Amino acid sequence: KQPITYVGGLCKKGIKAIKDALEKSGFDVSTNPPEKIAGRDPRNIVNRNRRGKGVQIEISEGQRALFFKGLHSRYLRKYKTRLFYEYARALRHGIDNAKKLIIPE
Repeated sequence: KQPITYVGGLCKKGIKAIKDALEKSGFDVSTNPPEKIAGRDPRNIVNRNRRGKGVQIEISEGQRALFFKGLHSRYLRKYKTRLFYEYARALRHGIDNAKKLIIPE
């Protein structure tokens, strides 16, 4: 199971900002997710906002498995790895960058 993050949705600037931040931190990212998780339908919850577009992030099981001592154990999921925090930091950075591009200050 490949560790990858799929980034989709209708907000192209947001997709790029999040993809760039995750890749800069060494994570594998695809902006071409399988159609059923692509988030391209305007009726998808991620796109049902004032702007009519958003960003959808799908984290593969392989990637999630690297975030915890044991993915399939509720007890072991309490123990997060260093990679979990690196990913969260990169994602936060991507979201912050997306906001700057989308919402002029």
